[in-house]
Amino acid sequence: MATMSLDRLNFDPTSISAGPTIGSYIISDGGEIITHTTDGSRERLDVNADIELSDPESLGIYIEDEAGAGGENGQFILGRRQDANTSPVSADGDYHGLLFNENGFLKTTSEVTIEPSDAEYAQDSSLAAASVGLLIGGYREDTLSVDTSADGDFNWLKQNDLGELYVTASMNSQVADDAVATENPLPVGSVAFDLSAALDAVSAGGDKAEARSDLNRRILVNDSNHIGMSNAAVSVGITAVQLDATALVGRNEILIQNSGAVSIFVGSSNAVTTANGVEISKNSFLSFDVSESIEVWAISTVAAQDVRIMQLG
Repeated sequence: MATMSLDRLNFDPTSISAGPTIGSYIISDGGEIITHTTDGSRERLDVNADIELSDPESLGIYIEDEAGAGGENGQFILGRRQDANTSPVSADGDYHGLLFNENGFLKTTSEVTIEPSDAEYAQDSSLAAASVGLLIGGYREDTLSVDTSADGDFNWLKQNDLGELYVTASMNSQVADDAVATENPLPVGSVAFDLSAALDAVSAGGDKAEARSDLNRRILVNDSNHIGMSNAAVSVGITAVQLDATALVGRNEILIQNSGAVSIFVGSSNAVTTANGVEISKNSFLSFDVSESIEVWAISTVAAQDVRIMQLG
């Protein structure tokens, strides 16, 4: 065996060549030298470490399909944030951690399976008693048409070419006419105009038109006659006669002209007399608003008085 002749050994941990060195090998149980690998600035031993836990359940580690006894300890599991919905692994079956979005919500993929007996109904099928489940679906139909054969049948939701769902909005009040008001009224608006200029007209009859008002929110109403007009000559004598025996449909005004030699007297029925009727002197006229449902009668003190009437609506 060789002997060292140095008085002492100087050890410099920063340099192997700075002085005498002593080397050694790590040998496995089988008598083989354990090699090493350079990993950056470090040297790592080439070993396989099999860690065997004597009590894995104390660390919250359990065998798959093992029954739980209750009260077991568990481990806190962390994940990482990944805003983009992309795969963090290279192949199917690779391990990777849990992923969260920017709000800390765990990213999951849900697959909902509905049994036909519980929640699916065929289009145009009849509604059975105590039916339960969910019918969700829709399709585009540019021109609405009836797709079911009877009232109460199931049907799909329909959308127009813009994807807007077809709905029917009921504007009917649930309060009957002349009943106590218990609902909020539906607000009706108008378009305000400066009336210093003429109002514009719609392009064609039957077009929809907005209500118009002045700048003080007063609704503009045109009460001029626009339905029709009729005129007739009636002979009025000492017996009451109905002036509007043929009433104009939609009438709202009547004009009575007395072209006779004496006065006539006007009333609302054949009970009119020269004592209770409204007098229209000869060569004068009377006009007033009256609907077609109200009759106009006249009488005179002399027979055969020439009376002209004009009805407007």
